[in-house]
Amino acid sequence: VGDGAAHSRKQGGLAAQQADAAVRALLRDIGRQVPDAPEPPVLRGVLATPDGPLFLQGPLGYGAPGQDSVASLTPLWDPPSKVVTRWLGPHLADLVSRRTAAFAA
Repeated sequence: VGDGAAHSRKQGGLAAQQADAAVRALLRDIGRQVPDAPEPPVLRGVLATPDGPLFLQGPLGYGAPGQDSVASLTPLWDPPSKVVTRWLGPHLADLVSRRTAAFAA
Protein backbone atom coordinates (compact mmCIF):
# COMPACT_ATOMS: atom_id res chain seq x y z
CA VAL A 1 0.00 0.00 0.00
CA GLY A 2 1.23 3.58 -0.49
CA ASP A 3 4.11 3.66 -2.99
CA GLY A 4 3.35 0.03 -3.88
CA ALA A 5 -0.18 0.90 -5.01
CA ALA A 6 -1.07 1.40 -8.66
CA HIS A 7 -2.45 4.86 -8.05
CA SER A 8 -1.17 8.22 -9.28
CA ARG A 9 -1.66 9.99 -5.92
CA LYS A 10 0.94 8.90 -3.37
CA GLN A 11 1.04 10.48 0.07
CA GLY A 12 1.51 9.16 3.64
CA GLY A 13 -2.01 9.96 4.77
CA LEU A 14 -3.48 8.25 1.71
CA ALA A 15 -1.20 5.25 2.27
CA ALA A 16 -2.53 4.90 5.83
CA GLN A 17 -6.13 5.08 4.56
CA GLN A 18 -5.31 2.47 1.89
CA ALA A 19 -3.77 0.23 4.55
CA ASP A 20 -6.97 0.47 6.60
CA ALA A 21 -9.03 -0.54 3.54
CA ALA A 22 -6.63 -3.43 2.77
CA VAL A 23 -6.85 -4.79 6.32
CA ARG A 24 -10.64 -4.59 6.23
CA ALA A 25 -10.65 -6.55 2.95
CA LEU A 26 -8.28 -9.20 4.34
CA LEU A 27 -10.39 -9.64 7.45
CA ARG A 28 -13.52 -10.05 5.30
CA ASP A 29 -11.68 -12.66 3.19
CA ILE A 30 -11.14 -14.82 6.28
CA GLY A 31 -14.78 -14.51 7.30
CA ARG A 32 -14.63 -11.71 9.85
CA GLN A 33 -17.43 -9.18 10.00
CA VAL A 34 -15.84 -5.79 9.62
CA PRO A 35 -17.67 -2.47 9.25
CA ASP A 36 -17.10 -0.45 6.10
CA ALA A 37 -14.64 2.42 6.20
CA PRO A 38 -16.31 5.51 7.68
CA GLU A 39 -15.63 7.62 4.59
CA PRO A 40 -13.93 7.40 1.19
CA PRO A 41 -10.21 8.35 1.15
CA VAL A 42 -9.50 12.06 1.54
CA LEU A 43 -6.32 13.87 0.55
CA ARG A 44 -5.16 16.09 3.40
CA GLY A 45 -2.14 18.32 3.83
CA VAL A 46 -0.76 21.24 5.78
CA LEU A 47 0.91 24.19 4.08
CA ALA A 48 3.18 26.49 6.10
CA THR A 49 2.21 30.14 5.56
CA PRO A 50 3.25 33.44 7.21
CA ASP A 51 -0.14 33.44 8.98
CA GLY A 52 0.34 29.93 10.37
CA PRO A 53 -0.48 26.48 9.04
CA LEU A 54 -3.10 26.26 6.31
CA PHE A 55 -5.05 22.99 6.47
CA LEU A 56 -6.00 21.61 3.04
CA GLN A 57 -8.48 18.85 2.33
CA GLY A 58 -10.03 17.43 -0.82
CA PRO A 59 -11.93 14.33 -1.88
CA LEU A 60 -10.31 11.80 -4.17
CA GLY A 61 -13.20 11.81 -6.61
CA TYR A 62 -12.67 12.77 -10.20
CA GLY A 63 -15.07 15.70 -10.32
CA ALA A 64 -14.27 19.23 -11.40
CA PRO A 65 -10.96 20.57 -10.04
CA GLY A 66 -11.43 22.18 -6.66
CA GLN A 67 -14.88 20.67 -6.19
CA ASP A 68 -15.50 20.17 -2.46
CA SER A 69 -11.93 21.15 -1.60
CA VAL A 70 -11.38 23.12 1.61
CA ALA A 71 -8.59 25.38 2.89
CA SER A 72 -8.69 26.65 6.47
CA LEU A 73 -6.44 28.31 9.04
CA THR A 74 -8.16 26.20 11.70
CA PRO A 75 -7.63 22.42 11.77
CA LEU A 76 -10.07 20.41 9.65
CA TRP A 77 -9.35 17.11 11.44
CA ASP A 78 -8.48 15.91 14.93
CA PRO A 79 -5.75 15.53 15.96
CA PRO A 80 -4.35 18.05 13.45
CA SER A 81 -1.39 15.84 12.56
CA LYS A 82 0.31 14.93 9.30
CA VAL A 83 -1.15 11.42 9.09
CA VAL A 84 -4.90 11.25 9.58
CA THR A 85 -6.44 7.85 10.22
CA ARG A 86 -8.61 6.33 12.90
CA TRP A 87 -5.77 4.54 14.72
CA LEU A 88 -2.40 5.76 13.40
CA GLY A 89 -2.99 9.52 13.71
CA PRO A 90 -3.90 9.46 17.42
CA HIS A 91 -1.08 6.96 18.10
CA LEU A 92 1.50 9.24 16.46
CA ALA A 93 0.13 12.30 18.30
CA ASP A 94 0.44 10.43 21.62
CA LEU A 95 3.98 9.31 20.75
CA VAL A 96 5.04 12.89 19.97
CA SER A 97 3.42 14.10 23.21
CA ARG A 98 5.28 11.50 25.31
CA ARG A 99 8.61 12.24 23.63
CA THR A 100 8.13 15.99 24.10
CA ALA A 101 7.31 15.45 27.80
CA ALA A 102 10.40 13.26 28.22
CA PHE A 103 12.67 15.96 26.75
CA ALA A 104 11.02 18.65 28.93
CA ALA A 105 11.74 16.62 32.07
